[in-house]
Amino acid sequence: MFGSLTSLDSLFEEFRRMEQQIDELFGSGTQPPAIRSVARGTYPPINMGAAPDGIDIYLFAAGLNPKSIELNIQRNLLTVAGERQVPLNENATYYRKERFSGPFRRVIALPEDVA
Repeated sequence: MFGSLTSLDSLFEEFRRMEQQIDELFGSGTQPPAIRSVARGTYPPINMGAAPDGIDIYLFAAGLNPKSIELNIQRNLLTVAGERQVPLNENATYYRKERFSGPFRRVIALPEDVA
């Protein structure tokens, strides 16, 4: 009636593949799903605050070599770029992959009085 378990496995695998493609195409929504989450495409997460003697900026890029991150400031815009490599086990079946691999780039506006 339902076919073999092998065909069901391939059907579920096809659904997982479609879900991943839809997430990649449209993102997982406009709002983050949890309080500690950030919107899709927001990497690395950044904390930025003003101090009496300047601006403090913290990038949260665990596992990345600091020398591989490009930082640039032009006209009050901070650009952060690089590439993230997340090792995957080729023999594993992944049901969710929420850590991305590949290039990233963020541009953040700094306060007007930052030189």
